[in-house]
Amino acid sequence: HGGLSGLGFTADGRYLVSISSTEDGFRVWEPATGKEVARLATPVQTAALAPDRSVVFAADGKLRVWEPLAGGRV
Repeated sequence: HGGLSGLGFTADGRYLVSISSTEDGFRVWEPATGKEVARLATPVQTAALAPDRSVVFAADGKLRVWEPLAGGRV
């Protein structure tokens, strides 16, 4: 429903993380099936996957760290 501000695969290549500045927030997808496997509905101003792709760094007025496969904030 909104534009993507980030997109990347997890380190093992099994999942795709999409990041949106709208209410869609972060989503984790299983590309082989097209299923959404995790979601954190938090709009952010900017975000990026860590170099090892294990966490997402995001800013929405505060710096936040999210473990997409664990489904929670660090």
